[in-house]
Amino acid sequence: MSDKSLKRPEQDEKTEEKEREKAFAQEPRGEPLCPFFGKCGGCAFQEMPFDAYLSMKVQNVERLLRQAGIEKKADKVLSVPLRSRRRATFAFFKSHLGFNKAKSHEIEDIASCLLLRPELERLIVPLRKLLSPLYSAGDAYVLALEEGADVRIEESVKKKTKLTYAMMEDMAAFARENDLARLTFNGDLIFQRTQSPLTAGDFLQPSKEGEAFLVREVLTETAGFQKAADLFCGAGTFTVPLFKAGMKVLGVDSNKKALSVLQAAGIPFLYRDLFRFPMSAQEMEAFDVCVLDPPRAGALEQSRCLSQSGVKKIVMVSCAPNTFARDAAVLKEGGYMIKKLTVLDQFTFSRHIEAIGVFER
Repeated sequence: MSDKSLKRPEQDEKTEEKEREKAFAQEPRGEPLCPFFGKCGGCAFQEMPFDAYLSMKVQNVERLLRQAGIEKKADKVLSVPLRSRRRATFAFFKSHLGFNKAKSHEIEDIASCLLLRPELERLIVPLRKLLSPLYSAGDAYVLALEEGADVRIEESVKKKTKLTYAMMEDMAAFARENDLARLTFNGDLIFQRTQSPLTAGDFLQPSKEGEAFLVREVLTETAGFQKAADLFCGAGTFTVPLFKAGMKVLGVDSNKKALSVLQAAGIPFLYRDLFRFPMSAQEMEAFDVCVLDPPRAGALEQSRCLSQSGVKKIVMVSCAPNTFARDAAVLKEGGYMIKKLTVLDQFTFSRHIEAIGVFER
């Protein structure tokens, strides 16, 4: 009998977990890596050693929880690798395109970005060239899809540019030359070779690596339960995997376009503004576990309702530690204790960080 055959199942799981975590970068970095650092307002902490930078962000999450009356250290800390961000919004004005300077509406022209996936980074210079003749201002949303990049250009001026045939030809040529999946201009479809319902500007987790980790965490923490509510579900980041795992799940959100993804997949959903009309404690009695992924504003009213419910476990994913701590305190008042805290740095070198809290009575 070989040594391999004597390996226990839990050892296999630990090995797989270590392999998965190799996708995340935690190596120390000392010097600023980007030539635009200090000019572009996107990154704030490139000058710090990476371990000190990450520790600072984790300590901030723990401090906000402590101020809310909750003593909890992070059980796990991960950071996504560089060049993994799959969505971005470039500002443009006349011949300028890039990100805004720190605390300014002035645009810093960039030629590269070490956070973006390569297929998006390669678009920066040709996109600036394409938009420079417009002599207007606006935003260029980019999203990396499997079929290529999706680009949505929206002018912010009142008087929109009327595209000539020649301009449309130039844009179509740009799309072909850069292997785009889709290109729209002020809502008009210029080029398309994808049927994806997700478009540039829609909410998605910023990286595939981060999303995969969050999904694994949610699936692990909800394993064994039968009925789940996924509140602020969006396009089903967690709803779809829960459904595929055989769970009876209801996705709830106020974004009709996002909910159409669930509808197409045959997954039960509810259109509802959870800020104004949160799921009541009585309604939540139909579920034994709840996944909660609110925007930066948090889910104060929904947390108040959940705190009075009989839901056995709540998994809250948050991209805003301040509202996460506030809502966690509300759950604590209702008898829920935070059993696990994971910190995921999906917004590398910025002030933002993701927190995942597991709450049980």
